[in-house]
Amino acid sequence: MLLQSHTLPPINITKLNHPLTDNLYLARLDLLPYPAGGNKWFKLKYNLLEAERLGIKQIITFGGAYSNHLYATAEAADYWGFKSIGIVRGEEHFSLNDTLQHCVNKSMQLFYMSREEYRRKSEPEFIQRWMYEQGIPNGYMIPEGGSNTLAVKGMQELIDLLPSDTDIIATACGTGATMAGLIAGAKTHQEVWGFPGLKGADFLVNDIQSLLSECHNVSDKKWRLLLDYHLGGYAKLPDELLSFIHRFKKEQGITLDPTYTSKLLFGLFDLADKNLLPKDKKIVALHTGGLQAWGGLPEKKRIFLSE
Repeated sequence: MLLQSHTLPPINITKLNHPLTDNLYLARLDLLPYPAGGNKWFKLKYNLLEAERLGIKQIITFGGAYSNHLYATAEAADYWGFKSIGIVRGEEHFSLNDTLQHCVNKSMQLFYMSREEYRRKSEPEFIQRWMYEQGIPNGYMIPEGGSNTLAVKGMQELIDLLPSDTDIIATACGTGATMAGLIAGAKTHQEVWGFPGLKGADFLVNDIQSLLSECHNVSDKKWRLLLDYHLGGYAKLPDELLSFIHRFKKEQGITLDPTYTSKLLFGLFDLADKNLLPKDKKIVALHTGGLQAWGGLPEKKRIFLSE
């Protein structure tokens, strides 16, 4: 099938300028020309292949109102000929933000679940009953953020697309599947750093270990979570972070998303400012896309995008 034979072009690796470090690079996953942004192609690939193997043509998944995962799933499902349903956390609002409008434009059918009910999304019996009450037909279900073992399998493939002399791979963290895949695929000389965008994200240690439980030869892999760069929590955009994003675009010529990669780069640059980055290690950070999130922010916070 077209999905099985789809190959990716080389990833653009951009050297970042910083006065105190000469070894920091950015892997521009946001520039890859495929029908799901950033890291999402790698997380969705084997899930869609499994749905096809099972003969299921409808994808069901979960996310918040600004979910990169919903956005990418709608895009990929539409491109590869699947129907899609998105179960959105919270109440329905009009007009739709850019993320959800894109989902609708890509023929994703949206259903809204209260935040209290959404906390039970991992309970199969509850979800089946809720879907029945909503009149949602069964389909191939992908968890929030695409966070499952098939996503981990896809993310492992990214390692071979990065420079072979990469020593440290740095990524933003949401559900932990991206980082788990990087850990599983990392070479013996490589270390993986994760920068969660959520406040109090130490729970990700257990989530990542759980995702790695079905992977082989990972017990000696080196990885760490840096928990101090959430800047207030998920989807928070304080002036300090907005100023960094603005300065980064002006100095590096690259636009960052307001939710994930911006916090990753903020953290790395802060460590560089404090001379805490290793001088003898090549560090490659991942730009995982998500730029559509700017569409849901007030004009005063996104005005610089047109500068």
